[in-house]
Amino acid sequence: MNTNICLDNIKSIVTKAMDLGIYPDADTNLIELGLDSIQVIQLIVTLEEGLGFSFKDEDLLIDNFLTIRGIYNLVQLRSAAS
Repeated sequence: MNTNICLDNIKSIVTKAMDLGIYPDADTNLIELGLDSIQVIQLIVTLEEGLGFSFKDEDLLIDNFLTIRGIYNLVQLRSAAS
């Protein structure tokens, strides 16, 4: 996994995966921008491919993917543990 992942990397991946056309604030609720259960799965796959990272099964809760900052924090937590 790339240990130099920054908030902007995740923001870019999320923006492209959700086809937003804008870069949302790191604390914006992604559900308010149209994220649904199918998109969460697609987003997880896109993040794993884009970051060279695999989430653990216990990470796969929608609450962990509600904001870009939440995703970033999860990635940082997991990268520190590995």
